Amino acid sequence: MHTRVRASIQRVLSGPAMRKMGDDFRGEAARLVEELLAGGPVELDGYKDLAARYVLKVFPDMIGMPQEGRHYLMEFGDAVFQVFGPRNELWEKGVREGREAIEYVERSCRRDALAPGGIGHAIHDAADAGEITELEAELLVKTLYSAGSDTTIFAITSLMKAMAENPDQWQLLRDDPSLARNAFEENLRYQTPARIGGRMTTRETELSGVRLPKGALVLVLQLPANRDPRRWEDPDRFDITRKSAGHVGLGYGVHACVGQAVARIEGVSLVAELARRVERVELLGEAVYKLNQGVHAIDRLPLRLTPV
Repeated sequence: MHTRVRASIQRVLSGPAMRKMGDDFRGEAARLVEELLAGGPVELDGYKDLAARYVLKVFPDMIGMPQEGRHYLMEFGDAVFQVFGPRNELWEKGVREGREAIEYVERSCRRDALAPGGIGHAIHDAADAGEITELEAELLVKTLYSAGSDTTIFAITSLMKAMAENPDQWQLLRDDPSLARNAFEENLRYQTPARIGGRMTTRETELSGVRLPKGALVLVLQLPANRDPRRWEDPDRFDITRKSAGHVGLGYGVHACVGQAVARIEGVSLVAELARRVERVELLGEAVYKLNQGVHAIDRLPLRLTPV
């Protein structure tokens, strides 16, 4: 079932669609950076004023979401990732505070709420073709909503923090903007937004001396895996020239993030534009982190951007 459903969304996210997306994302990145820097050096919140503002424009446009209510995506994502953990106070708080957002997303996943020509409508077209059911189409659109906005926002925000803390790396990127893809990948390794993933054993097996029965639930810790010194040399160093292929910041195997190409285009488009236009990225205070069971995320990042 997984193979069948995943195949339909991979066809929707085809090469031509991704190329058009790339053009749109780069254009919006240029417009946003131009606006932010119009008055010279600017002090802003790297989370809200930069990463979230950018992603909550380009990503919903891509899906065909209504313009109204897009702020709910962040509240929806927070609720989704809180319930990755045990049913504790954070779980209850996420669901309680995300109730309106959950209702908004339920409405917005339906065919009649989506603009023609977007990815959302294309997923519903796959249901018309008999590849998936109408219910599966709604669930796929909902999956894109929950996984495609906030984790990308968190990745961009943490990348800006890493650059502010490592001005030599920002200078490397400014000297060679083609390193933007490398920088985004290294940050996914260095500050993985998704803390955990789940797996189930398909047969009885042994892992590090522990016997696991068939059907055992296994929690995969992606955040520490990407700092494992057995895999990475000097893993606590942020280095945009590192060959970071093999990180698990977007999962791995058949359950790797289905929208990872979209996340990469978003992140690389914005950071490459910033590298062309911004001379210095400076922290103006401590980053404030979210308390969330499923994601490693910054909730506030005071920055100063000084234009070239």
